Amino acid sequence: MVNRVGGLASGMDIDALVEKLMTAERVPLNKLNQQKTIYEWQRDAYRGINTKLKTFSDYLFDNFSLSSNFVKNKVNVSNSTAISVSAGSGASGVLNIQQVKSLATAASKTVDIAPKTTKSVMTGNTKLSEIDPGLPLNGNGEYQLDLVLTKKDELDLPKSITVDGTATVDELLEKLNKNGLKASITDGKFSITAEDKDTKVVAATGSQGTLKALGFTAAEDGKELGTSKKMYVTGGGTSATKNTTLGELGLSDGTLMLSVINAKGEQSENPISYKADDTIESFMKKLNSAGLTGIVTPDGKMSITANATGEGEIRVVSDKDADGKDKVSGVMQTLKFAENGVIANNGTNANYTVNGLPMSSSSNTFTLSGYTVTLKQLYNESLDLNKPTDLGQANASAISVAADKDVDSMVDKVKEFVSKYNELISGINDQLKETKYRSYTPLTSEQRKDMTESEQKLWDEKAMSGLLRGDSILRSGLGDMRNVMYSQVNGLGEKVIDTMFEMGITTSGTVSEGGKLVIDETKLRKALEEDPDRVVKTLTQTGSKTGDDGDTRGIVQRLRDSMGDFTKNIEKKAGRSTMTDSQYTIGKSLKSTEDRITSLTARLKDVEARYWKQFSAMEQAINKANSQSSIFAQFGGQ
Repeated sequence: MVNRVGGLASGMDIDALVEKLMTAERVPLNKLNQQKTIYEWQRDAYRGINTKLKTFSDYLFDNFSLSSNFVKNKVNVSNSTAISVSAGSGASGVLNIQQVKSLATAASKTVDIAPKTTKSVMTGNTKLSEIDPGLPLNGNGEYQLDLVLTKKDELDLPKSITVDGTATVDELLEKLNKNGLKASITDGKFSITAEDKDTKVVAATGSQGTLKALGFTAAEDGKELGTSKKMYVTGGGTSATKNTTLGELGLSDGTLMLSVINAKGEQSENPISYKADDTIESFMKKLNSAGLTGIVTPDGKMSITANATGEGEIRVVSDKDADGKDKVSGVMQTLKFAENGVIANNGTNANYTVNGLPMSSSSNTFTLSGYTVTLKQLYNESLDLNKPTDLGQANASAISVAADKDVDSMVDKVKEFVSKYNELISGINDQLKETKYRSYTPLTSEQRKDMTESEQKLWDEKAMSGLLRGDSILRSGLGDMRNVMYSQVNGLGEKVIDTMFEMGITTSGTVSEGGKLVIDETKLRKALEEDPDRVVKTLTQTGSKTGDDGDTRGIVQRLRDSMGDFTKNIEKKAGRSTMTDSQYTIGKSLKSTEDRITSLTARLKDVEARYWKQFSAMEQAINKANSQSSIFAQFGGQ
């Protein structure tokens, strides 16, 4: 490291001297940095053109790669009140709709909001039916508990206890106690044990569900019954609202599986998870994810409607609790929607007659011969088409559907294509002709310090102008695109439209416009009216460049292929964002320039160090001379 001396001995501004010397030394480095900037600007300008080429190519693909994207039909319907119709590009023939006998409807059901319930702890006076209305009765209308007393090294002893369907908890306990068991209730909990402490009481096969409903959670696992969980009695209360929670209706967390008719006319199963703290309104909204529309109406009703129409149903497949076990009373049962699992089965199909053929569909919208028809109301529904008189009347009044090519729409699409093409080549031509201001080189960092932001912007605009002026890649690419517009599409037969010229599209005769397209709208309309299929094929036909018939590619495919080659040539020169510098020409120049900048920067550091070393030596020499002069002056003064 060189010690820097500030010039005290010589009286010179060493910092300023070194800075001026280094300014001159940095001139080659500044030129390299400017060249690097020019390379970057050129690269970005090329890539900007590729972005425009891709945008136009994507537009062509989206709008012309399929004839159906370009060809539009205009539909004529004799009765637009009863039906609405749209026509695809392949629509053909005439449809005569003699009758719309019935419209498709969706399965639905509306019920009053379920009453809110109250809970109280079970007591001896509680009726068993109040604990769970779903408790099963045997053939005699009795509740039946089948138990087994089991003891080590002894045979199992079965016990069957029955009580009347109107029995209370105390009456059940009394029966249990009379049959060699110890049964009691404390704070809402059942307890059933054997009199012998070494004997266990378990549920017999067939009684697990009943015992579980009474709170014995171990019943299904073959374990000793012991004491049940705390049981509550659910009773009627005040009317519920949309803000009432499912928990207030006596429901716990669960997963509901519904079977709902779908748009294909098939039943599909859809799960819905719900929580005890869901409100009625929020639960109904959850149904919307299952192919249904669930709403709470302002007048206090709940409505469920299948999103799809047609014969089918809305049905509960299962309703399981948080442990994955079936609920005795599920959410749809509690909300009074489901009876025996079925919520609604009142959906209907549409029935209609077209061209004398009776038809049916699950939707009011159907497609025939390229026409998409939507039935809006009944038509001739009361006629019996098996009767000649009624059939004659239906035929005479049939709704007719026919299609013509929508020439206006197709003309607009061609105009749009020409406009976008002209916009593209105009932008590229502008860059080919852009003025080059050779005196405006990229600004150095030092130059920018002395300029305002607006001055820098104006300078940069001049410096960036003409970067691609006269570029051979752009000239060649544009030339190939123009040639496409003059080319003939082979494979379309004789005496047909097979060029852009024959459909009224030519290039401008003004040289300064650089090959812009011009439309003769009268000629274009005539071509579309007289031979629309040939116009469409000339533009959109998919073919090959070489073959027995020559080049059978349509104009759009040729143009996209030409732009693809154009893009590749630009990428060879300017690359793309995913390439490394070594993969394209400008990138290699950038890398070489950056290496030279790195090398020159290192050399300039050495040069600056050498200058400081020289000036430091000079300062030290002057210092020494000044010291000697001082000594001589002292001797001379004696």
